[in-house]
Amino acid sequence: MEILLAAAAVFATPKLLELVPSYPDTAARARSSATAYIEMVVDPAGRSIDCRTLATFGDDDLAKMICKLQSGATFQPAKNNTGEPSYGIARVLVRYFYIDSKEGPTIQKLEAPGVSFELVGAMLQSPVRLSRIPEYEPYTGETVRVSNPDLTLDVEALPGASGSTLDRRVLVTIDTEGQIDNCAADPTDTEVASAAAYSAAACQMVRGVPLAPLVVDGQAVSYVRPLEVRFTVAAKN
Repeated sequence: MEILLAAAAVFATPKLLELVPSYPDTAARARSSATAYIEMVVDPAGRSIDCRTLATFGDDDLAKMICKLQSGATFQPAKNNTGEPSYGIARVLVRYFYIDSKEGPTIQKLEAPGVSFELVGAMLQSPVRLSRIPEYEPYTGETVRVSNPDLTLDVEALPGASGSTLDRRVLVTIDTEGQIDNCAADPTDTEVASAAAYSAAACQMVRGVPLAPLVVDGQAVSYVRPLEVRFTVAAKN
């Protein structure tokens, strides 16, 4: 099957609109901080119907709770390649932290470009915006990217990037048999100047890669999801 590479995609993964503003009592009393990189399945109505944890940082107990805590988060649903609401998968980095806790400074530095969200500081009894929390100060220093590569590609060099690895996130549409039929750059992931070129290479790389069908209530459905591709400079002999 030929994969269509879209320059400006109509399709999109679910977009998180608002976190559930809840800091667990036990974690708040202990001033625990944690981050989880989670993957949520969202239905065409924007409801989360499943969640799994890809990576955790900080307090282990709190990190393992984040999927459940955010099960009621609100989403703008995915759009398929005709622009209609669709099933989709969203990857989201959620940071829970107290700025003055032991893990707080480390948690603040963790970033998944375009899909990072946080709950800061105190128990939140009702929905509030972060700008209304007095102790919150946005972190503006050097960040550490969090990713969960689905595929890895060895390359000779990484023009425009520093270091020996580069992670890019692309968006794909997947049919009921688990085949990718469209691929495009994720517009929220623009970490390097040459992001478009890396996204195009990533879309070429995923050509023909089979993925698990998404099954809802016993029925396979088409869906939209992100794929993370890691470019790695191959070691020279």
